[in-house]
Amino acid sequence: MATKIVTKNSSTAGSAPSASDLVQGELAVNVVDKRLYTEDNAGNIVELGTNPLGEITANGGIALGDNDKATFGTGDDLQIYHDGSNSYVSDQGTGNLVLRAGNLKIQRADGTQTFISANTGSEVELYHAGSRKLATTSTGIDVTGTVVADGLTVNTTNGVSVFESTGISSVGLQFKTNGTNRYQLQIPNLSADLAFLAGGTTKALNLAANGDISFYEDTGSTAKFFWDASAESLGIGTSSPAELLHLSDTTPVFRMEGASRTYQQYVSGTDFIIRDVSAGLNRVTLDSSGRVGIGTSSPNEALHVYNATTNVLANFESGDSKAFISFKDNSTTNTDTVFLGADGNNMAFYAGSASSERMRIDSSGNLMVGTTNTAVYTTSNETGFVYRADFGLLGVSRQNNYSGSFNRYGTDGDIVNFRKDGTTVGSIGVALSDNLY
Repeated sequence: MATKIVTKNSSTAGSAPSASDLVQGELAVNVVDKRLYTEDNAGNIVELGTNPLGEITANGGIALGDNDKATFGTGDDLQIYHDGSNSYVSDQGTGNLVLRAGNLKIQRADGTQTFISANTGSEVELYHAGSRKLATTSTGIDVTGTVVADGLTVNTTNGVSVFESTGISSVGLQFKTNGTNRYQLQIPNLSADLAFLAGGTTKALNLAANGDISFYEDTGSTAKFFWDASAESLGIGTSSPAELLHLSDTTPVFRMEGASRTYQQYVSGTDFIIRDVSAGLNRVTLDSSGRVGIGTSSPNEALHVYNATTNVLANFESGDSKAFISFKDNSTTNTDTVFLGADGNNMAFYAGSASSERMRIDSSGNLMVGTTNTAVYTTSNETGFVYRADFGLLGVSRQNNYSGSFNRYGTDGDIVNFRKDGTTVGSIGVALSDNLY
C-alpha cells in the first residue's frame, strides 16, 4: 500500500525536532543545517544520512572495498586504501605527512613485536626481530651489534672519536674485504696497548702505552723488531736492546746494498766479518783474540794485511805534511815512542817524539843519520853520517874527533881493503899484533 510522506521543516540553525513533533516515519528537515530527521518505531528522534558540517558517527564501522579510497583534502591529498595486496597511507599533496602522538610505536600486526618506538622526550628505537639495535641518545646514537657500512665519515667538535666496549675485555676495529677479515686494530685484555692483527688473528704490530713499538714475525708470537722508548734504542731480533742499535740472531747479518755493490756485516762463530758480497770475498775479519785481518780470514797477528793482486799491502796517508806509524812496547813511555813514516817525499825515523828525527832516506835513496844534509861531510860545523846512493859515496862528519873507527879482533890481517874495478889495489891492516902494514 502507498505510504504518505509528510515533511516538516525548520529555518532555525541548530534546531532539531522532538518526539512530540513527529510520528513514526514522519520526516523533518532543518534547511539551514541541511539535516534530516525522523521518528523510529520506538518513538526516538534519529538523524538520517550524513551531516556535511559535523562528525560522522558509524557505530558499525565503515567498510570500503579494494582500491576504494578514503580521501582527505581538496585534491584528495591524503589517501588511505587497500589494493588487494598491500595497504597504503599515501600523501599525494604538498607539505609533509605528519604523525603526531605522545609515544609512537610501529608494531607487527599481532602486536607481539615492535619495529619502531618513539618516546616523548626520550629515545627513538629501531628493532630487529624484537631486539633493540639502534637508539638515539642525548649525545648521538647507541648501537647494539655490528655496524656494516659502505663508508664511514666521522666529524667531531674536539677531534676525538671514542670507541668503547662494555662487559668484555677488549675493543677493536675490523677491516674486511668480501666478508673476509683481513686486518684488525685491537686493545686486548683490558690493557692500554694497541695491537694490529693481520688476518684478524695474527699479531703484526703492538703499540704499548709507554711508547714501546713491537713488530712481530709471521706467527705473531715473538717481537723481532723492537723500539724501546725509554732507552731510545732499537732492537732487531731482541726485545731488550742494550745499545742504540742492537742486532741479535744465531748469525746476525747487516746488509748494505747499492746500485752496483753489496756488503754484509755479520758474526760467524766468534768472528766479526765484513764481506764483499758482490766479489764473494771477506774483506775484514776480527777474531775472538782481537786480531784484525784485512784481505785474510785467518789473521795471525794483531794486524794482518794481505793483498793477492798488488805489492802494496797498506797505505797510510795524512792530511798534514807528515804521516807516521808509532811503535811502543808495554814498558815504553810516550817520550820513548818510535815513529816511522813520511816527511814530505822522505822516509823518516823519529825516536822520542814526532819532532826528533834520527834517520831518513830521501827520494833519491840517500841515507842520512843524525843529519838531513846530504853533503854533511863537506861542512865544517855539522855532525852526521851520509850514504849518497845517487853516486855511491859514504860521508861522515864529526867535530873535534875522528870520524871513523875500524876494529879487527882475532887474527892479524886487513882492516880496510881498497879495490879498483873489483881488484884489490891496497889495504891497511895489522901484523905482528900491533903493527900496521
